[in-house]
Amino acid sequence: GGQPLGDWFPEAGGEDVRLEEVAREGVACYAIGRDAFGDHASSWRRQLLLPRGRYRFTARVRTEGVIPVPDDQAAGAGIRLAGTGRADEVVGTTEWRVLRQELVVPEDRRPVELVLELRARHGWAWFDRDSLRLERVAAP
Repeated sequence: GGQPLGDWFPEAGGEDVRLEEVAREGVACYAIGRDAFGDHASSWRRQLLLPRGRYRFTARVRTEGVIPVPDDQAAGAGIRLAGTGRADEVVGTTEWRVLRQELVVPEDRRPVELVLELRARHGWAWFDRDSLRLERVAAP
């Protein structure tokens, strides 16, 4: 369930980082990666105006060769609300897996920014475009 999320914009956090819309194994994806070594925090972002409530943000991700940035609180691939931490950390090489992030919007009609990110020294993350969902799970 939940509303599908389109209209994401890229934000590169380092040199030679590639943020691309690609197909991976027949799955339309937002990709983030770099073949060279070097620390970066790069992302795809989506801005929304939401009413007060509790939400669940979900996405499917697959990674390849992700080496996390040492001592980084949000390492590897993951999803979150801008300005907050995240509960997930996907590193190494993985098959498709579902990520979930709970969000609370305390004010009515608050602008928020959803983030698909890769914080890594090396590697790639692919976020399945059709899996990106935001579902309201509780009203105020």
